[in-house]
Amino acid sequence: MLKTTKHLLALALSAAMLLGSPGMLTAFADNGDDLTMAKSLSVQTMGEGAEEELTIGQSSNNENPNESTPASENIATVVEQIGALPDPATLDPSTTNIEQLTEQVAAARKAYDALTEEERAIFDAAALEKLVALEGALAGLAQVNVIPEATIQPNISYPTETSTVDYTKRQSESVTYDGCTLEDDTFVFTYTIHENTDASLIINLAECIGDSSVQEAIRMPGDSFKFKIEIKNESGKTYYYKDNSFVLAPEDTSNFGSAEEGSLLPVLTYDGQLMPIRFSGSIIPEYFYEDIFDVGRSGDVTFDMLCRIYDYLAEAGYTGDEAITDYLLNYFNEQRGVNYSNLTDLFADHPDWLDGSKLTSNGIYPMTEEELLGYIEQYPWIDKFVYATKAETADQLKVQIKWPEPEISAVSYNSFYMGLFSVVYGQENAEALNPNGSGVEFSRSHAIGDYLPGTELYSETNQYFSNLTTDGFKPGDTLEVWSGFGIDGPGMGNSYQNYSFTYYNIIELEQPTIPTPDPNPDPDPTPDPDPDPDPTPRPDDDDDWEPLPDAPVKEKAETVEVETEVPEQTETQTPVQQPEKHNPETGDASFAPVSLALAAASLSAAALLARKRK
Repeated sequence: MLKTTKHLLALALSAAMLLGSPGMLTAFADNGDDLTMAKSLSVQTMGEGAEEELTIGQSSNNENPNESTPASENIATVVEQIGALPDPATLDPSTTNIEQLTEQVAAARKAYDALTEEERAIFDAAALEKLVALEGALAGLAQVNVIPEATIQPNISYPTETSTVDYTKRQSESVTYDGCTLEDDTFVFTYTIHENTDASLIINLAECIGDSSVQEAIRMPGDSFKFKIEIKNESGKTYYYKDNSFVLAPEDTSNFGSAEEGSLLPVLTYDGQLMPIRFSGSIIPEYFYEDIFDVGRSGDVTFDMLCRIYDYLAEAGYTGDEAITDYLLNYFNEQRGVNYSNLTDLFADHPDWLDGSKLTSNGIYPMTEEELLGYIEQYPWIDKFVYATKAETADQLKVQIKWPEPEISAVSYNSFYMGLFSVVYGQENAEALNPNGSGVEFSRSHAIGDYLPGTELYSETNQYFSNLTTDGFKPGDTLEVWSGFGIDGPGMGNSYQNYSFTYYNIIELEQPTIPTPDPNPDPDPTPDPDPDPDPTPRPDDDDDWEPLPDAPVKEKAETVEVETEVPEQTETQTPVQQPEKHNPETGDASFAPVSLALAAASLSAAALLARKRK
């Protein structure tokens, strides 16, 4: 008997199934050997929910079929279409026809996206909320695992997450993302700040990558994309960028699994989050085919051999729960002529070494669901690490095994976010971004992991956003933010095929703080005492008194500190021999200020005494 659970085996119900959340991107490639794989490896933008994954050569029609229909009818049609969909809370993976529902939700999203900007601005909020919730629910149901009922997941101790990112901050309700246009080679995204806003706002700059127009662009490793984000201020209020509110980080990994489901590994990523298995790279045979499997080429490694990799490693002298990690550390140290003590440091210094130049067998195996279940029953350990997507053939799956050990799994995540996935800000940087050849050094220095608070790059980017609102973001103004991202050309190899990734990017705006006046001011306030009273005594009976024109108290001479030595006092009156006095040489003015100050004080006192004797 079989049971279905939300787990890592992603039986993606069609090539259109989203494997993530808003802004999710996925790398994909067909199975192949040698250089044929390089042509098929690509990275595609995925949208919210179950948007369609496009392939090379596929086009789409963005024309609005309701172009001549009155706005109210267009909106009503889409609202009715969404209303006919089931409640997201009622979805059950064992009873819901996921494939059919995916098509219906995708059609509703397409209809909504086809509305004009004005129509979307007045669209029924409850209907849109339901659509978004359905897309999120389908994203979760895309990750299902069919395993033998007797299989029991082991108890695992999970470390405490240390991430400092506040993922509760999401885009303010008064801010809307309005759409995207493509102008030459630049995507132009539009946001609007509406009326009835709060004193502070949050804008999600990553929301735009879920736009359907962006999804239609094919993503190839080595490509870079420019974004111009236009934010319209229709709030009637003036805003300024909130200092240090910029955040760029990997998305909250709890959105992509849980410890209870077994879809999170017991290892922390570089940003202090538990590692989702789906964000791990996959085992590729290249590193093992010759020394471990003893075959002539990587394409000769079968799926059954990969399932028995720990047996093969034991025969080669690598045993234990970290046999793969130990072998790979030795492999790279020998192959690259280095001497690292762990893979974490090795790939932190060389993120492209994981498989950047290994364009060989990609470790993706086609099989039926029945065949896959047979492998899981025979080799239970692979259950937690199997990742499958729907193949072009109706009854076929494309199956991979994710890296099963914590360190190498986290390394694939860390290498990606800390070196291979770059994001830049400012038009000059967007124009310069080129993750190939001579541009690789620049792109890798602008990876997401480089924007940690306290770094020079964070300070530079924080200043960029601050400069945008130096004069205030006034009503009627449009704020123009330039950005872009790039996917490393030489570093994105076979291990990242069918790899899901996304990011979290927000800024905050705030109104200037204006002091609140006292509602009950004192009608006759007592004046504050003079903080710097004139120290010169003034006789009450002298009406003719005038200050001396050059009185030192009015013009203070520059203070010069002089270090002097004072002999200690003793209890006896016995004369003590005085130390020899310092006799300053010509030009030595170390005692001059003291003498001048004493002379000035004496003259001032004498003058004042003379006036009193008149």
